[in-house]
Amino acid sequence: MKSVSKRCLSLILSFLMAMTVFAGLDLGNIQAQALSGDSLKNADTEAILEDMGLGWNLGNSLDANEGSGLSTETSWGNPKVTKALIDKVKSLGFNTVRVPVSWGKHVSGDNYTIDSAWLARVKEVVDYCYANDMYVVLNIHHDTKSSANASGNGYYPTSSAYATSEKFVSSVWSQVADYFKDYDYHLIFETLNEPRLIGTSYEWWFNKWSIPSTVNDAIGCINKLNQKAVDTIRATGSNNSGRLIMCPGYDASVDGATVSGFKIPTDISGNKNRIAVSIHAYSPYNFAMNIDTSKGATSTYSSSIKKELKDIFSTLKSSFRDKGIPVVIGEFGTSDKNNTAERVKWATDYTAFAKENNIPCILWDNNAFAKYQNGSIVPNSEYHGYINRTNNTVTSPAKDVIEALMKPYESTASKADLSCTSGFSMVVGESRSIGARSSTSGAVITYASKTPSICTVDRNGNVTALKIGIGYVTVTVSADGHDSVSKDVQVTISKKSLNNAALKLAETSYVYDSYAKTPAATVTLDGKVLAAGKDYTLSYKNNVNVGTATVTATGIGDYTGYTAKNFTISKRSMAGGRVSTVSSVAFTRGYITPSVNVNVNGRTLIKGTDYTASYSNNKNVGTATVTVYAKGNYSGSLSTTFDIMPAKQEIQKLETRYKGFYIDWAQKGSATGYD
Repeated sequence: MKSVSKRCLSLILSFLMAMTVFAGLDLGNIQAQALSGDSLKNADTEAILEDMGLGWNLGNSLDANEGSGLSTETSWGNPKVTKALIDKVKSLGFNTVRVPVSWGKHVSGDNYTIDSAWLARVKEVVDYCYANDMYVVLNIHHDTKSSANASGNGYYPTSSAYATSEKFVSSVWSQVADYFKDYDYHLIFETLNEPRLIGTSYEWWFNKWSIPSTVNDAIGCINKLNQKAVDTIRATGSNNSGRLIMCPGYDASVDGATVSGFKIPTDISGNKNRIAVSIHAYSPYNFAMNIDTSKGATSTYSSSIKKELKDIFSTLKSSFRDKGIPVVIGEFGTSDKNNTAERVKWATDYTAFAKENNIPCILWDNNAFAKYQNGSIVPNSEYHGYINRTNNTVTSPAKDVIEALMKPYESTASKADLSCTSGFSMVVGESRSIGARSSTSGAVITYASKTPSICTVDRNGNVTALKIGIGYVTVTVSADGHDSVSKDVQVTISKKSLNNAALKLAETSYVYDSYAKTPAATVTLDGKVLAAGKDYTLSYKNNVNVGTATVTATGIGDYTGYTAKNFTISKRSMAGGRVSTVSSVAFTRGYITPSVNVNVNGRTLIKGTDYTASYSNNKNVGTATVTVYAKGNYSGSLSTTFDIMPAKQEIQKLETRYKGFYIDWAQKGSATGYD
């Protein structure tokens, strides 16, 4: 919202709302919880909505889209946001701050890279709120372009501009969500702000019973942009996987969210009601914003105006709340028409109806206060100033309206005191006490496990860890005359570590035989013998060859870590083995090295790997020796012999002579014998 007239609820819409059957508003008296930090991860969405309470909008500051750089924050005339301002908001009773942010002026390049200084400034303001333990709503605000073909960065909900619109929305949310992903669940994202066909006759209103084709197209585009934003936020992980996300329909109006074509985005598995419908309801329009008396404007909070307000909440109840779907009214208010008493009546009813339906409401404050001329108010639909930001003060009539808005959230009783840890870690099977205390007189502390399959708790606050996971125990303190206070304690249960477990082996030494050694093992932890395959698995390393082998027991199931034990594999002696070669070979003049076969313990050894061979007396005729020397996985040596036989010769000449004969042959080398 800025200084433009909103027609979210026109006279025709008012008529349609008046026709709605009021179905009752009572959703039950939901007990307030003090929710903080990680406990919100497992908190029921209804508890989060109630904890948000009444909120306040930081309007016309970070959502300003004029000027450039950090100076845009003050371009609409408001001073720079300070922690003192947010502290003032908290002191007034507001528990949620919506921080509208315009990003289009602070991006560059085809991928819409956000200026780091702007992101840091947004973070600074968010941190002001976090310091007060407040909820924060961040959105894309005033980045709707003026038309499908308008220049500049932003989106426009038409099919013709959808591709660039989706790229802008997904790029901005990808960066913003990743930047804030580790913030706890006090941070809420709102995908878009009042998406609509700016500059058309359907900008602020359309007939939901006869929807123009251009509006139907826009509704479809808004559905897709919402879905894309949700998917992008969830994909960044961490706390964004379950963070509450608000999604508006066309122009964020009640009609825009209840029209048949509007679709709530599909969330990731495991999330229950973490997508809220975002509504803006300056309602009833004729009382809250319309200043044209010729068109039904009124300054009086009449019975018919009250009924119209009831009908609006009845519509939200039947359309969403009765189905468990969260609704957040991100903007509401009434422009000052110099009708303080009537605005107080309106305020009292508005938040009462909202609280009965557990719908958080966030008041729009643009720091614009009523102006007077000659004692008469100058009509304007945008007088939505409440906290004077020049000095952080609140004066009447704003003070009166705020006090009326706060009444449904006030309690006449003080809260009981509760001192309790927000969380701790355990291992499976362990028990420990939460140790909650209360200084309130007569206080009674009770405990209940919200996740009994993960952990149980007894009446004294002793928690027993049953299985791995994140469990929650609700601690409640009650005392007569005091409001009870509850707190969720997160119990992170991890696996037991085997690092200190004892590992005993059936055998600790082996002799090499070429087979993998897998000695049986027993794992004992804290006196308990663990079960193989259920509590741990065994793995072996270096368990074939000679050396030091290792058995490692690695935890599975309820166990993690590992424990290890060494055993040895010694060399196998060749003693008792057999070495063989040829029995004989003919003389050749050279050294003769016949191949050998070595067999030890039934295994044929490999030359070069298991042994080396050495020869002696292996040249001349006679008996030669071959010796194999062990290496690698073997020790010792084995020997055998072979014969070198004289070479057979051919007689070249044979002559008979007196008393004998003469033989002629060619002598070979140094041969000393012949056949």
